[in-house]
Amino acid sequence: MNTNDATRATAETMPDLFALASSMEDDMHKVSDLAFLINDYLTRGDRITLEMQQALCWPASELVEVGRKLRAHSVALYAASKRPATLLNEETRP
Repeated sequence: MNTNDATRATAETMPDLFALASSMEDDMHKVSDLAFLINDYLTRGDRITLEMQQALCWPASELVEVGRKLRAHSVALYAASKRPATLLNEETRP
């Protein structure tokens, strides 16, 4: 792949990446209140610490769901960044 092909592929992929990233906004505002605890949460999987529950007064099930959504978004963004642009465009066509 030459530089022009790589540039075109990147340009074609960007709208799809931006769409995925903007779908994360709703989840991210919740996580911003837990920034210092997120690393601990993600390394533990779905185990919720009492400290995390008390930090936001959220039920454990809601924190688990936010974590799952964030992991799913991260995986989708990573996968989209590795796929050729033509595949992304074909998948998003109506």
